[in-house]
Amino acid sequence: MSYMNLIKEKDYLKILIAGVINRFGDSIDAIAMTWLVYSVSQNASLTALNFGINFVPTVLIQPFAGAYVEKLNHKKILVFMDLLRGVVVFLIALLTYFQCIEGWMIIVATFLLSTAEAFRMPANNALTPVIVKKENFNEAISLQSSMFRLSELIGTGVAGIIIGLCGVHVAIAIDALSFFFSGSIILMVKAKSYLRIEHQNKIFTDFKKGIKYLFHTKCLMRICLIGTIVNALLVPINSLETVLCIEVYHMGAELLSLMGIFSTIGSIVGAFIYPYLAKRYTERQFIVSFLLTMSLFYFICILNKVFLNLIFLFYIHLIISYFSLGAGAAVLSTYSSVNLLDKVDESFLARVSAVCVSLCTAAVPLCSFLVSFLSTFINVSDVFIVIAILSLLLAVLYSIISKKRWLE
Repeated sequence: MSYMNLIKEKDYLKILIAGVINRFGDSIDAIAMTWLVYSVSQNASLTALNFGINFVPTVLIQPFAGAYVEKLNHKKILVFMDLLRGVVVFLIALLTYFQCIEGWMIIVATFLLSTAEAFRMPANNALTPVIVKKENFNEAISLQSSMFRLSELIGTGVAGIIIGLCGVHVAIAIDALSFFFSGSIILMVKAKSYLRIEHQNKIFTDFKKGIKYLFHTKCLMRICLIGTIVNALLVPINSLETVLCIEVYHMGAELLSLMGIFSTIGSIVGAFIYPYLAKRYTERQFIVSFLLTMSLFYFICILNKVFLNLIFLFYIHLIISYFSLGAGAAVLSTYSSVNLLDKVDESFLARVSAVCVSLCTAAVPLCSFLVSFLSTFINVSDVFIVIAILSLLLAVLYSIISKKRWLE
């Protein structure tokens, strides 16, 4: 691993810094917004529903957005979307401060933010190979993932403190400021910000070409399969973590911060050592290990309530399980990102990455709505037990079918 080569990539460093600031705010917002939704509604079902709404634009809009932004200035798209997200989040902070916030307002804001991200993500992916040399892809993506996780670690660590001392509105306002800072830094990027395309085809035609390219490239289909599995299994904990903290463990926002801290530490370690692991382990081993980790994680989340009176054991189990979760997810995520940049032609990257993300993310709103539905009939403990058993069965199933030719 030669991370020192990236020092010469000045525009990459600017994008990296902007992303780090952005992720810091998002990590605070992730806890603050979830806490806000549950505080306003006192309803686990609405919490899961809002989480699912967050991913609807990614599924329905992003594939077309990828084809659309391919013809535009990628840097301007990034700056505009950061500004838009900053304004929306700041309005939520104001409404919360004046105690005018309602559940439907949060859902609308969530949809708008996700729509902006649906345009921003393909533009960012298309800009990366322009400002980074191909031989530095592994290190660039790995360093970016590690730095993002470190930023998330800091943000997650202070989120509970900010909410406790200053209020949830302050935490959300910090996220708004992070978007404004991010956009300002991206303005300073001087690299060529978009690929010139000779034939200005219609968006739908470009979209169809991206779909065709994807379905005729087996390695990309495998990436989509991996992303779908990871996203689906993370839905219950991501959407019901606040409910788990309050209803099962009977604790406050500080525990959410602790959960996020060790999940992020695991993500940092997983992303950083990915280049080492990629040389020694196969895709099949990565996936099976992750599925087994997820099964154990969900079992521990429920069994850990037995140790609430043995607080030392409770925190040991919590730390180990969240660290493992973060590490496993980061390894698979980095694997997918590196292979996407390496295998896709630059002229197709924006639209293909958008379609890939859309397909992978389709599992999130579907699973979120299912979790929301289940939460009206069974408690969070039962939901987690079902997911733990499902993850174990998937590990066994994938071990068998991955030997078939269609997955080779």
